[in-house]
Parts: sequence; C-alpha cells; structure tokens
Amino acid sequence: MRIDVSEIKGHKGAQLDRRISVDCEQLGIDGLEQQCLRPLDVQAVVTNIGDGTFSVDGHVECELELVCSRCLEPFTYHLLGEFSEEFFLEGGERHEQWQRRQEEAGNHPADEQIRFYSGNRLDLTDTVRDAVMLAVPMKIVCRDECQGICPVCGQNKNQHQCSCQADDVDLRWTVLKDFLHDDK
Repeated sequence: MRIDVSEIKGHKGAQLDRRISVDCEQLGIDGLEQQCLRPLDVQAVVTNIGDGTFSVDGHVECELELVCSRCLEPFTYHLLGEFSEEFFLEGGERHEQWQRRQEEAGNHPADEQIRFYSGNRLDLTDTVRDAVMLAVPMKIVCRDECQGICPVCGQNKNQHQCSCQADDVDLRWTVLKDFLHDDK
C-alpha cells in the first residue's frame, strides 16, 4: 500500500489527501482475512514537513465479524484505528543517526519505530497493520452488558435465564472448608 509523494516532494507544507481501499490479506495478519466483512478503508493525509520528511496522519475503518468471549456468539465489530507517523528519507541525516544508534546498541537494538522511504513512494503497510492491531480490543465482547454463558448448563444467559446455582467455591480449597465446620 504505497502513496506517491512526487507532486509534493519539493514543496514544504504541501499536503496530499488519499483514500485507499485495501484487502485484508495485504496486511498479513493471521486470521484477519476470515474476519473482514469488507475491505479496509484507509484515509491518509501526507504533509511535507521539509528536509525529506513526510508526516502521515489518518485512520483505518473496517467491519469485522468477531466471536464474543463471554457468550460465544458472533457479532459485527466496527473497527476504527488511527495512526500518525513520520517517514524519513533513506540515506538522509535522520537515517544515519538511527543507524549509528543501532550499531551502538549492538545485540540490543533500540526499540524505536522509525519509518523510512526511498524514491517517491511511502509504504503504509506496516503503519496500517499496526493501527489495525491496536484497534482490536483485548477483551472481545459483543456488548458491555453481555451476561455470557451459564457455567453449569452452558445456556446463553442473554437469551434465556436458567435456574442453575453457580457454585463459587474453588475446588482447590474445598478441603479447607471442612475445617470451618469442625467442632473440635
């Protein structure tokens, strides 16, 4: 997923506004292609900030089909991820500074994420991949009020209320329970 910046390369402050449709397979995220209901919609504004550096700000949107971790029902999730990156000219001053830091770090390279480009094209694939990965929630639930499934009978408690009594005792501690009822 590349953006050609040749028309703004020599004009500090100039901007490009691009909207790109991207197939989920292009990002290389395992399993994402099965979850995407439509291609990703990427909106990006590229700004020439001078000295061969470009700022890219934007967002990515998509509809995913996910499975709720509480009730195990599939649902549609509207993903919205934002990104903001700077791209530096490969072989430029910033690139050389970064290479020196990497060499000084030896076996423990710096953790900083810096994007470089060469020629007239910025490759946004890694930037968009990161935005998508950060936008997927850690705990996937269909809604905040989801009651999940009954641990006894397995019914979805959002659809049917069961009369099961959940035993909140951790089986690892049941031996200690006998000490409480000992009359000795």
